[in-house]
Amino acid sequence: MRSPATPFRSELAAFRARLKAFPALVQADPRHQITIDLLNRWLAHPEAEAIWTRLREKLPSDVSAGAFAYGVVQRRLLAEKFSLIIREAPGLEAKGKVRTKRHSAQRKYAQVASENALLDDFVKQRERLLGRQKSAPHSRFMRELGEKFRELCDQPLDDVVRVLTEIAFGEGVSLDAVRGAQRAKTREGRRSKRRDTRPLK
Repeated sequence: MRSPATPFRSELAAFRARLKAFPALVQADPRHQITIDLLNRWLAHPEAEAIWTRLREKLPSDVSAGAFAYGVVQRRLLAEKFSLIIREAPGLEAKGKVRTKRHSAQRKYAQVASENALLDDFVKQRERLLGRQKSAPHSRFMRELGEKFRELCDQPLDDVVRVLTEIAFGEGVSLDAVRGAQRAKTREGRRSKRRDTRPLK
């Protein structure tokens, strides 16, 4: 049985206060400011309490408001990490091509082959993880939330994912975008099953 409810905004405010208690850390690590901005938007959102009231009836009893908020924040920070990879990827690829060209000019063909293999692997892994679109971090955030809700609540709760994505990124999101992200995950899973020909153990 659940303990008496604490206003959800109180949990968010306490979370924010713990971060703001260490201003030096906030200045030193951009992730803290991203988290504070997210919490500010969440506190100001008119549906903040209503969403938690709804989820509280669906989530397992051991999932507290604080744990729920922390999970959303962690997924937003992971999305930021993916955004950084996307922003830095062209530069990393360009540096790899420069090294390949230099090795080729020096007739260091073994190094050329190694650089090309590393570059090809980097591109494939990036596209597998993030896709080709700049919106990939948003889509991944939506997919992971939907998967977690499906796991814990037996429903993807697309409308809740939409609001939480808007709060997380400070941008408008449509229900079609949320459902599209879920469909993309389903297609990806089907392709993986077709590629995986290993016998079941």
